[in-house]
Amino acid sequence: MRRRNILTAAVLCLALLASACGRNPASNGSTDTEQEKETAPETAKEATLPGNYIELPRLTVEAQESEKETIPPQTESSEEPTESDSASETETESTSETEPTEEETQPAAESIPETPPESTEAETPAETEAPPTETASRPESTSAAPTENTSAALTESTETPAVPEETSSETSSEAESETQAEPPSTEETTAGQESGVRAQYLICLDPGHQAQANLEEEPIGPGATQTKPKVSAGTQGVNTGTPEYALVLIIAQQLRAELESRGYRVIMTRTSNDVNISNIERAQIANNAGADAFLRLHCDNSASPDYNGISILCKTQWNPYDTSLYPECYHLASTLLQTMTAATGAKNNGVDQRDDMCGLNWGKVPTVLIEMGFLSNAEDEAKLLDASYQAKLVSGMADGLDRYFGIQD
Repeated sequence: MRRRNILTAAVLCLALLASACGRNPASNGSTDTEQEKETAPETAKEATLPGNYIELPRLTVEAQESEKETIPPQTESSEEPTESDSASETETESTSETEPTEEETQPAAESIPETPPESTEAETPAETEAPPTETASRPESTSAAPTENTSAALTESTETPAVPEETSSETSSEAESETQAEPPSTEETTAGQESGVRAQYLICLDPGHQAQANLEEEPIGPGATQTKPKVSAGTQGVNTGTPEYALVLIIAQQLRAELESRGYRVIMTRTSNDVNISNIERAQIANNAGADAFLRLHCDNSASPDYNGISILCKTQWNPYDTSLYPECYHLASTLLQTMTAATGAKNNGVDQRDDMCGLNWGKVPTVLIEMGFLSNAEDEAKLLDASYQAKLVSGMADGLDRYFGIQD
């Protein structure tokens, strides 16, 4: 624009000079000529230039050429911003601050690349809980501390609801009456009934033998002519020499405690080793007490060291002194044998039926003689002296009595 103005001005100047040179000089001489020179341009200017034209300084051809050389080429970066440009830029900046662009209005999901970047646990903020996975490959996610919401939920779930401090007297009285009216539980009732059932049964225990034998003779049965020594000292352990009479008393005392704890009534023919009680007298103790079961505790002996196990003796069904008790005696013997061998794992040597035993023949109540093991066998001896095995024997005999009387826990 500036160059064009300059060129236009130069052309006008040349035109004015040419018109001035073509005029005739006036009579006034040089003064008029000079005055005309001064006024001519103005007249020409008024005649030829448009009304909105801006007057520019007059330049000579040399000045024009020199200006062309000195004026540097203009670039967009060298131009100074005008007021309108500044206003435009300001308006643009304000518009960009207030109006969101397309990129800003697009959802954030569109800016996520298709292939997610590899993330590590170290880059994950500590407060951000990792999403659960099916493989549970990160043990940290399972042991992570619960968030505030989770902790609050747990606290609310464990809080006990407030209980009113005061209750009405009517409510308390009703609660007391309901408590008093509640019947006992089934377990308590059953236990009480079983304890009561057992209490009606009397068990007589006879620890066999005694410390000093009594070799006097007595008949083997009522009215019998055959006799036997009243009582012997019994056998002893093959390895330890433990006497039978001492061992069976220990086990009998344990059995008494167990039976009484279950509710049975128990009597014993002896509680000491230093006694002198014959076999007939022992049977009479059970008979006179009206025992519901008479258990005679013994240990067996054999010339063969290989014999072992448990056997139980009772009278036969052809007993010459009393045949009426045979069914009960055999039932008691077979029941005890089953429960004892089951409790101990000992060999079952069966029920041995005999009619030559004073204690069996004189008994007028269900009577059995229990051979708890062979002291002549080293393994049986060791078991019989072991407290845990003795407890098994006791449990087996007590369970046998429960089964015999039809009592079930």
